[in-house]
Amino acid sequence: MRDLFLLVVLAAAMPFALARPVLAAGIYIVISVGSIHKLAYGFAADFPWAATYSGVLLVSVIFNERASLLEGLRRYAKFLPLLVVVAISSLLHIEQPWTVDRFLYFLKIQVALVLILAVIRSRQDLLWILAALVASISFHAAKGARLVLTEFTSKGISGPPDSMIGDNNHYATALVMCLPLLAFFALQARQQWAKVGIWGVFVACLMVVLGTWSRGGLVALTAVGLLATLMHKTHRWRVLAIALPAAALIWGALPEQFHERMDTISDYRDDASVQGRFQAWETAASLASSESFGGGFDHYLDPLRWAQHAPEGSTPKAAHSIYFQVLGDHGYPGLIALALLLVWALKTAWSSPVTGAEIQGKPRLSHYMMLSLSGILIGGAFLSLAYWEGFYMLLGCMFCLDAPEFAPAFAGQSESSSTGRVSLKT
Repeated sequence: MRDLFLLVVLAAAMPFALARPVLAAGIYIVISVGSIHKLAYGFAADFPWAATYSGVLLVSVIFNERASLLEGLRRYAKFLPLLVVVAISSLLHIEQPWTVDRFLYFLKIQVALVLILAVIRSRQDLLWILAALVASISFHAAKGARLVLTEFTSKGISGPPDSMIGDNNHYATALVMCLPLLAFFALQARQQWAKVGIWGVFVACLMVVLGTWSRGGLVALTAVGLLATLMHKTHRWRVLAIALPAAALIWGALPEQFHERMDTISDYRDDASVQGRFQAWETAASLASSESFGGGFDHYLDPLRWAQHAPEGSTPKAAHSIYFQVLGDHGYPGLIALALLLVWALKTAWSSPVTGAEIQGKPRLSHYMMLSLSGILIGGAFLSLAYWEGFYMLLGCMFCLDAPEFAPAFAGQSESSSTGRVSLKT
């Protein structure tokens, strides 16, 4: 029954998606990032929905005046240095049997990103894409929150099945990325039911971050919470007065097993998992120093390179860090290209006066997006998420913030005279 329902809904949505490119992009994101079709059974779970809707999105972009492929390519130009480096690295390591598949997967993400950027023609389009990205990840939090309440001692709530964030640690970081954007949508919602619903999803995501038992997720959550407090100038002390006691109560209510797990963060010298990551980082740095473009995708799978560059007695292991992952895979050129991309995105968002000027101390959407990116950059320091499509979608959306047509009408002001809130349509 579930597979039939999914088939009917996605098939019925196709004509509307062809007519509205932003709708096609939203559905593609929900399928590709959230893997919602994997919750069904039978043919619906195995059908290539992501590929199908990427084709729908392509046709919609090409033949619809509401999208601009040239604008999508212009915005994507900032990603080109990283794409070129990855292409060169892959070509140099074409002999590795997994290289072609890994590169084609990476290229698929980049092509989809161009199409998504092509459909963002207004602030409302940008909000729709961000909402689809957040929904695709947080959709699974409802089930996870129930498990937290009923079976918290069972470790490791996982993310969407058969996705890059299916691992509990990866899912925790993806949820931390969602939290600032959920807060933004909740603050901007005009209907009370919408506001309550979004805050409910926010709480569920927060619970699931803890329910993943992810140490990196806890570090990212704490760091983003501190950054958000510092950014919220007007109500900073009020936020602290509420958040600190609430955090203390939650922390005290967590079971002893959870505290024992998190205490290993300070005992990293005796933690075999952490030491294995340090060895993987040392291997990636050594490999990048000897080979200009690194060892290619998943360099740790090459036994010869691992033996040459890894510490003696270490076991081949993924880098578990977006920075060392790119460094080992594509060398210093890859790491520099990634760093430039991140700096460019943060600079664009920081200097952007658009999509909700700061009113009554509330940060702009661009600031919430920076908080979301910070969640990935901090949590991703301990995870292999360098090629996650949600990461690139968020970066691409940040590059849309400098569009002239997004600028508020009156010197950075976009407030509603009747409510004092920033309108989602302005």
